[in-house]
Amino acid sequence: MGCRFCQSNDLRVFTAEMNIHFPGRENLDTPTVWVFPPVTICLQCGCADFIVHGEPLEKLRKYSALDCAAS
Repeated sequence: MGCRFCQSNDLRVFTAEMNIHFPGRENLDTPTVWVFPPVTICLQCGCADFIVHGEPLEKLRKYSALDCAAS
């Protein structure tokens, strides 16, 4: 399967660690969420894909719901 943007087959999988922050000043005290997904990157256009699942996804749902309730 090729890149979803440029259709190149020059894709590579890399390990990553990401610290996801919630936007806005009001979320400065909201805990960040660490994820460690494999990331597939197109070496032609730079498109990157990854999937968040398990406990990090549950935290994102929880904190996003709190953010929406505060709005």
